[in-house]
Formats: sequence, structure tokens, C-alpha cells
Amino acid sequence: MKKIKIITISVLTLSNGFVSHILTNSLLNNEEKEINTEPNIEPCICIDTTIFTPSIKIVSLTESDKAVIDKQLSKYTAFTLDIEELANYFHSNGGTGCARFQIDENFDWTIFLEYNDLRAPGYKQMYSNEYGTFEVTEPFVISTFKGETSNGKHVRASIYEKTLLIYANYDRDGNNFVIRNVRDYTRNREDETLIAYYTRHVIPIFLQDNMPWEDFQKELNELLNKK
Repeated sequence: MKKIKIITISVLTLSNGFVSHILTNSLLNNEEKEINTEPNIEPCICIDTTIFTPSIKIVSLTESDKAVIDKQLSKYTAFTLDIEELANYFHSNGGTGCARFQIDENFDWTIFLEYNDLRAPGYKQMYSNEYGTFEVTEPFVISTFKGETSNGKHVRASIYEKTLLIYANYDRDGNNFVIRNVRDYTRNREDETLIAYYTRHVIPIFLQDNMPWEDFQKELNELLNKK
């Protein structure tokens, strides 16, 4: 029977009940196993590209929002920026560019991004009303991006209207960073505040050591359902 020794497990839950991350360190069959690792890639070089630096303002969360976030993150920074301005920068450059997110002394990243269209080759956008179903002929604005940090780490991003999500994979020690809307975690749908954090600051939940693999899967499922 396979056994897995759980060191820590961290689960970050969004307001709609979906799970944002599962971070684990474990020992399986006496070998260390880590989940969601990324391959190393070559450093990105922003040649002949102006680095866009959005205006960022550090803010304080409301007491209710802070109470929600503090249950899941031990350290983070709340801030605001003009997401539409950021999106327009990339769109005006044909979907590519470099942006520096100079938030505070803990969060200062330069990121190269380019369009990463997730639509299938035969994609069609349709809408239906009382007269039938029709194809949308208006141009589709791409909002998904892929890229690298200035030191060559893998990045994925979604940027559109008032929504921003950036995830960068730095290493296997929880030094991956995330930027996303606070409203993803709370029920305040009108809030335009963002938070930045490293995944190592997701508050861990400890499980029993040295349990059978099947029991681990069962307990993890129960844990997620409780969240």
C-alpha cells in the first residue's frame, strides 16, 4: 500500500467556493514529491520595448474584507491601479509589452506578456433571443496572456475591464506570486481593490502524518468541502 507523509497543505478558497491553490509538500514512497512544478525557461529580454509602469496606490481593506483575507493569507499587500489603462497598453502594442508592478518593498516585478488566445480554431461566439440564435460578428478582444518575469519565470495573466489576475511561478519553495482582485475572495462585488501575495504566505492546514494514500485523498476531499 502506498503511503504519503503530509508535511503541510494549504488551500485558498474563493468566495464562490472554488479553490484557488492547493500547495503541498509531501513524502511519497520515501521520495519527496511536489505538486504543480514548472519547467525552467530562458530569461526574458524586453528589447526595444518601453516598460509601462502603472500608477499604484497602497490602500487598506475594509474590516470585513480584511477578516476574510486574514484567515487565508499571513502576509499580503492591498493596492489599486487602473486595470483598463493596463489592458489598453497591451492592446495598443499588438498584445505584447513589458509592465513593472512596483507595489512596495516586498512586491516589485517586471513582466513581459504577449497574447495567449485560448479559443479553439473553430471558435464562434453566439447569442440567442426570441428570434433565434445568431453569431456575434464584433471583434473579440483577447484578455489572456502568457509571458515571463524579468528573471525568466513562467507567467500567466488575465487582464480585462476591471479584472486582473497574474500568476508567476518562481520556484518550488512557495515564492510564486499572485495578483488578483479582492472581490474574488469576498462578496463585495463592487470592490476594485487588488492584493499581491506570495504563495508561501497561504496559511497552511496540517493533516495527519504517514497516512495511506487513499485516506489522504478522502481527507483532502472532506477538507475542500468544508472550505
